[in-house]
Amino acid sequence: MEKFRLCHYLDGIFRRNVMNEKVRIRILRLLLLFSAFGWGITFVGLVLPWELIINILTGLQLIGITEVAISSYWFKMTAGTYSFIGLIFLLLALNPQKYETLITVAGLFMLAEALISLTSGIFFKLPFSSFCFDFIFCSFAGLGITILNNISRKK
Repeated sequence: MEKFRLCHYLDGIFRRNVMNEKVRIRILRLLLLFSAFGWGITFVGLVLPWELIINILTGLQLIGITEVAISSYWFKMTAGTYSFIGLIFLLLALNPQKYETLITVAGLFMLAEALISLTSGIFFKLPFSSFCFDFIFCSFAGLGITILNNISRKK
């Protein structure tokens, strides 16, 4: 008896012409663009003054950040890295058929980030509001990208 698998179940639904290939690619592209925006928005952290960044982070309940050179340095490094991740998602969205294998890795990366966000938030006893957007964003986009891209590869 074959084990029940979500991808197998959804594959059966999509093969019944509920969603044609063009629609699947459009939804996949939208999820990749959504991910590109979600990661790439951190680019503004590279250009904003540190005082404004402290105010924003305080508003996100990240109180206790001081104006120390190393804090500014690591924030800018992180913003740069996240911006490049956003750029990668943008490039994947431009031609999803060409990068199917890499898109699977990107979807799994998003799911891993969701798990890291959730476990870190719980471990550090943060209020859920501090990490819920990261968790929801990575879970939603990662699951959608992984499922839609893997359905494509099975055909």
